[in-house]
Amino acid sequence: MGVMAKRVHKPAAVRESEILEAAASCFAAHGYRGVDVQLIADTAGVGKGTVYRYFVNKEALFRAALRHCLDLLRHEVRTASDHLTEPMQRFRAATRAYLAYFDQHPQTIELFIQERAEFRDQETPLYFLYVDEHRDHWLALWRQLMQEGRLRVNDAEAVNRLVSRMLYGFILSRTAEPNAGSLEDGFQELFDIMLHGILRAAPKDST
Repeated sequence: MGVMAKRVHKPAAVRESEILEAAASCFAAHGYRGVDVQLIADTAGVGKGTVYRYFVNKEALFRAALRHCLDLLRHEVRTASDHLTEPMQRFRAATRAYLAYFDQHPQTIELFIQERAEFRDQETPLYFLYVDEHRDHWLALWRQLMQEGRLRVNDAEAVNRLVSRMLYGFILSRTAEPNAGSLEDGFQELFDIMLHGILRAAPKDST
């Protein structure tokens, strides 16, 4: 007679995190419609009933998994940059950490795409809610640069909005290109263009 495996009891927060990581992996690999909650439960090493104790249905689980990924992104970006005091050094470190996160967690990009495909009735994608939640942190950086006279554009809101959109577009477009290399490989080019644009300063009239 076989010996039953001893059940490992874990803190609720740890168990929930494991379920969310399993969900993100399964949804990214098989698509929202192709995933049964049982697969997620098996991947997380728990019973299906345990998953439903944490999440009321598959949609709630999907959205929680994407939110979990965004929380990890925020942690990586803030850990890499918050200890720096010079604003451009902080922004540079944050941008590099942002791109490195998506290199290391490509399933997050798949979840972005699936969210737009499956939940188009939602008013605002979670990514943009995430951006809005943390906007004050970055507005403070742009306003500091404005006060120092280092920004050409005198509108911190506009700068923050444009940078957020550029970064989001960059990760979606670059990962769709075959043989484009890692996102972090494109960091320097992206960073320079965000800061300096693509045009040289107009030559002064010598007459």
